[in-house]
Amino acid sequence: MPEAELLVEPGLAIVLAEPGAGKTELLASAARRLGGTRIRASTVRNSTRSALLIVDAFDEVARVGEARVHDILHKIRDSEPERVLLSSRSGEWEDARTGLTKEIFGIEPMVAHLVPLDEGEQRRLFEHLHPDRSFDAFYRGIHQFDLHHLLGNPEFLRLFAGAYDEADGRLTSRDGVFTLAVENLAKESNPDVTTRGAPARQARIAWANEVFSKLLLSGADGIALGDIAEDDLHPQFETIGMGGDGPPSVLGTRLFRPGGGRRTSTSRSIG
Repeated sequence: MPEAELLVEPGLAIVLAEPGAGKTELLASAARRLGGTRIRASTVRNSTRSALLIVDAFDEVARVGEARVHDILHKIRDSEPERVLLSSRSGEWEDARTGLTKEIFGIEPMVAHLVPLDEGEQRRLFEHLHPDRSFDAFYRGIHQFDLHHLLGNPEFLRLFAGAYDEADGRLTSRDGVFTLAVENLAKESNPDVTTRGAPARQARIAWANEVFSKLLLSGADGIALGDIAEDDLHPQFETIGMGGDGPPSVLGTRLFRPGGGRRTSTSRSIG
């Protein structure tokens, strides 16, 4: 289904894709272009009202349980939007859930799958991110480690392009590509923030590793930045045993990204 058709058709549309494929970017673009309200599924409330309701990250509530899925879908329906866009990771959305949305909303939902970037799109994204680098040289470097088949995923392309830039175009091993990608993400994301006295990058990576492990084992999706934002899916640092001034500094890196519609940060996950 072309993007234009997805955005103009009334009713209910469900956007499915693998992690990092660009679901959130697509929905954010739709909200800007069409003037709709974009929220994360976990933040849907009874008071949510909009002619166009864009609900991102439905997979977050899907992992909580079917009762939560029913509750969120009924709240979306009861807000009486004219059009609804939902997004979810493909692996968290079953055919039975499409049938459930049809039953609750009383209409046949459109289901759209995001396709991987073709080579021309990969080139344009790379040149946008690193205009001073050669895409052809980058592609050859990634190809020698048999990672080129992952470049259709925008998040992987960003990670590998960052690693390539970090290494000044000299990639030496498959493991090294991933190590450099993580080190590049662990930099302070705001260039105007001074790094004097800041924790070392390796310390931030170690803290992030611990945070990611605890979030993965607990089934949580991110970190809350205040008492009001804390819930079962977004614990505070102290709740997961990460007290002190150091660990929160990882939120200033690109290892985490802001959550939607609340004071939370989510881990940068593509798996």
